[in-house]
Amino acid sequence: MADTFPWPEGKRFALSLSFDDARASCLDHGIPLLNTHGVKATFYVLPHPVEEHLESWRAAAEAGHEMGNHTASHPCSANFHWISPDRRTEDWTLPQMETDLDEATVALQRLLDVTPRSFAYPCGNTTVGRGAQAHSYIPAIAKRFVCGRLFKSEGPVDPATADLSAVFGVDMDERDYADLVPYLDQARERSTWLVLAGHDMCLDKRQGVRRETLEALCVLADGDAWVAPVADVADHILAHRQVML
Repeated sequence: MADTFPWPEGKRFALSLSFDDARASCLDHGIPLLNTHGVKATFYVLPHPVEEHLESWRAAAEAGHEMGNHTASHPCSANFHWISPDRRTEDWTLPQMETDLDEATVALQRLLDVTPRSFAYPCGNTTVGRGAQAHSYIPAIAKRFVCGRLFKSEGPVDPATADLSAVFGVDMDERDYADLVPYLDQARERSTWLVLAGHDMCLDKRQGVRRETLEALCVLADGDAWVAPVADVADHILAHRQVML
């Protein structure tokens, strides 16, 4: 790609902070911290936990944070011991997955008055079925959302060439800020888009983004990083691609 991609405000690279599962720590600790810094993030929420804390999630959406689709029932591979038999993707079909996706969208429209525009693959899994009968559901995501985010990927997203229905998402759970600096430096050097993915916020625990790490990431918005929700960055990339046709 070219030396620089035209990010808004003359920024050198794009950064998106995303958090999965609508965990209570996001409301208790994370979103207040983001709001203090004026940073907007993406939350890939599940209908049930949203309904349990409905007014708080409505407030987060009204504050400008993106509410993304993460399915209705969070199906994952049977390799995860905690997945119940009815949610094993190896035993699902494409129609089942499409129904689950659409149920989540309808629920978020009803609960939060928002239509989700981006999606995060639960557990980073992108297929249903087994072996020769396995099918990718990336096409189903492409038909429904401007962007689909993977998990535990290895680096930033090239805005010139990436399939926006399967963008890399780098894990930031249980990591110090120093652990993320190489990814940030790579994005800065190549003028690309770094999508970070976590779960609990401001908690030093398994699947938790540490407060100090999140604070340091928020500060980047005052420098050369355009920090924006996933769908906003995807929109910007698509608009630029259209201009370049």
